[in-house]
Amino acid sequence: MKIVLDKAKYKELKKAGYTSPNRYEEYKCNQCRKVYAGYKNRSSGFCSTKCKTAYMKSHDAIKWKAYSMGANLLLGKGKLDAIGESLRESLGKPCRYCGTKLTLKNISLDHKIPVGKRDYRRNKTQYKEERTQMDALDNLQLICRKCNSLKGNFTDYEFETLLNFLSLNKQLKEKLLKRLSGAHIWLWRK
Repeated sequence: MKIVLDKAKYKELKKAGYTSPNRYEEYKCNQCRKVYAGYKNRSSGFCSTKCKTAYMKSHDAIKWKAYSMGANLLLGKGKLDAIGESLRESLGKPCRYCGTKLTLKNISLDHKIPVGKRDYRRNKTQYKEERTQMDALDNLQLICRKCNSLKGNFTDYEFETLLNFLSLNKQLKEKLLKRLSGAHIWLWRK
């Protein structure tokens, strides 16, 4: 393996055959098999995020889904294993709100008590503590995407109460849920 001093001069130094024990090494990408320069002892095994994504999707779809769902969660070490385990348990079961069968395409991670907007600039340590509490496993649930988008910033209790109220009148339920889903789309467009 050739080790070179800096990434900008990598091609020139490689042609010249210069080696040095400092920063970069040559690696072969696990997905596309292309040779790339990476930090010594810190390479992920992939030349780009695109290759890493393609490799994870093709080799372990549940691990990829856990990785993409838990990217912004503050759960600490082992969060991918915990999310992956709950994914395996939930797949094939019905959504707790609408009864739709959960699949890798329609499953979504939801906070029972929503995170909402917090002002993290005022006190970063307090924000991190609050966010860690909100991202605890007992505050997370796996439901379908449609219900997650309809739920929005409702708490679990508020959304269940709304659905129970609407179950008394089917026509009102259809109209209101259609309005809620349409309102959600319009909010994202602004």
